[in-house]
Amino acid sequence: MAVFLKNVSFHGILLDALFESDSLAKQEVVRLVNDGIKSGAVQPLPATVFTETQVEQAFRFIGSGKHIGKVVLKIRNEEPQKMVAPTTKVVTAIPRTYMNPEKVYILVGGLGGFGLELANWLILRGATKIVLTSRSGIRTGYQCLCIRRWREMGINVVVSTADCAKGKGASQLITEASQLGTVGGIFNLAAVLRDAFIENLTEADFKTVCLPKIDATKNLDVASRTHCPELDYFVVFSSISCGRGNAGQSNYGLANSAMERICEARQSVGLPGAAIQWGAIGDVGLILETMGDNDTVVGGTLPQRMSSCLATMDNLLQQPHPVLASMVLAEKRQGASDSGNQVGLLEAVANILGIKDLKTMSAQLTLADLGMDSLMGAEIKQTLERNFDLVLSAQEIRTLTFGRLSELGNCGSEPVTTSTVIDSNGTATPPAQDSTQIQFENVPELMPSEVIVQIPSRAVADTKRTPIFIVHPIEGVVSALHSLAAELPIPIWGLQCTKDA
Repeated sequence: MAVFLKNVSFHGILLDALFESDSLAKQEVVRLVNDGIKSGAVQPLPATVFTETQVEQAFRFIGSGKHIGKVVLKIRNEEPQKMVAPTTKVVTAIPRTYMNPEKVYILVGGLGGFGLELANWLILRGATKIVLTSRSGIRTGYQCLCIRRWREMGINVVVSTADCAKGKGASQLITEASQLGTVGGIFNLAAVLRDAFIENLTEADFKTVCLPKIDATKNLDVASRTHCPELDYFVVFSSISCGRGNAGQSNYGLANSAMERICEARQSVGLPGAAIQWGAIGDVGLILETMGDNDTVVGGTLPQRMSSCLATMDNLLQQPHPVLASMVLAEKRQGASDSGNQVGLLEAVANILGIKDLKTMSAQLTLADLGMDSLMGAEIKQTLERNFDLVLSAQEIRTLTFGRLSELGNCGSEPVTTSTVIDSNGTATPPAQDSTQIQFENVPELMPSEVIVQIPSRAVADTKRTPIFIVHPIEGVVSALHSLAAELPIPIWGLQCTKDA
């Protein structure tokens, strides 16, 4: 209040009130501002300008809290005189893959290891009608468990024993699927191996391998053109042994090559068709069953983990090319040096924190001491998990030092096939299963049955406090809000989007 002793007066102006009506005061303010701009008395706020390629740096500059005025992105130079209409800025992006819940998706060979994982991924992306085929039907308890859990979630799962290697079997399969709804996608994952050098292969070996590949794909192609011409996806699983070759798998390479030609022929006439050349697949499938190790080098490649395969599928299904490939090169996986991994980890964290020179940082300073906020912490956590297979809690990340990060970089330089969870004592423990793999714990309901539900909170049973009603997020259910409600000391009710709403 000492300012008022200097004979200074303060006036508060409600600018929004001036513009409510066309008053004389408004006209006078407009005149004064215009005169001030012309005379230079009114100056624009100071602005820090970043180019369109410096979006990340701009947001980090805002997060640092050091800027004055406005932070502006410059998209293009202003034209002194408009000669032509500005063109629309085109940004290249790969859309996320989603399935139509009203359509049916057929998985040939869907009861295998990869097939069950793919079916679960399709369900996570919106599919509600799945047809799995296998000539032998359900044989294991795990297959029964998966199907039972899906049905408990409200998914319509049908198991067919139709033999797609025969024309009648392929037509029968699509006819059965069409009874559930419009067929939206066909995925052929079936495979049989008869490996041997070419001089030791017999005609029967070629026929056995080609039946689920060439014959089944050809029959599905013919049947789908008749029964479901509006197909969204026609995907076959090929092998890198076809693209790069592999001694002892000439019959398998031939079968996959023929499937790829069928997909090319489909695309040439405007029909969907994609063949994905997979390298060795880890976690499930033939490699794990025959060799039993995720570190086995097959044809210069390492088994690709299932979470990586499903993430790759998301991108590959949006590509326009008929033949695609995905593999993990063994030399790339195992060739990183200790110092390279260490520097990569330190630089990644330093970049998120906005630190340009690591040499000026004390090895004993924690990330919290360096100004890490919650957004930076979330980004660091995601980077450590995605790029370095390190799973740390939020509290552990806050107490991390660059010295500790250097140690973790040394530990993580050796090839790993599973994520490593490191606690505050430096003890490594196996992590929880990937979210992209089959999990049935805490699965949210796909279609809620109740419009209003009470969400558990910290409120006392006899509390008199006014409850809060929360509207569901875009998923239509309030299960994602349980963690938030658990921290609030008031009654909370959630509004959900039911089928009848």
